[in-house]
Amino acid sequence: MASAEQLREASRGALAPLRAAIEGADSDWERVPAPGDGSDEGGEESWSARQAAEHVIGADYAFARAIGGALGQEAVERPEMTLPSAREALAALAESSAVLDAALAAVTDAELEVETRFGRTVAWVAELAATHRLEHAGQIEALTAGA
Repeated sequence: MASAEQLREASRGALAPLRAAIEGADSDWERVPAPGDGSDEGGEESWSARQAAEHVIGADYAFARAIGGALGQEAVERPEMTLPSAREALAALAESSAVLDAALAAVTDAELEVETRFGRTVAWVAELAATHRLEHAGQIEALTAGA
């Protein structure tokens, strides 16, 4: 199993690709994949870059809340957000990342097996937070590459 520090590094490491994908999506922010391009109609694969960014940034708050709640940290709430531009998404990402980083910073190796509100361990949620960022960075990148 990864250590708390390795999980923090994975989360921070996944931030750069997500930031780059959002920056690159500026001109295609609202474009959705064309029908028949292999996307799952109505599901995540049919989202615009904006929708994917709103989702992944919002999820940072959910992950922080799950980790923090399991460890007795003060609850964090996801702010209402609409991100009409990549620039606004980058600002929101900086805020959500700071919240998730703060929750992860408090985690010790001994607390990695504590169960969260998701019914999964702190370690599982921390790992998911990093992979979730990478998955949606790839989704946004693929969408703009296909423009």
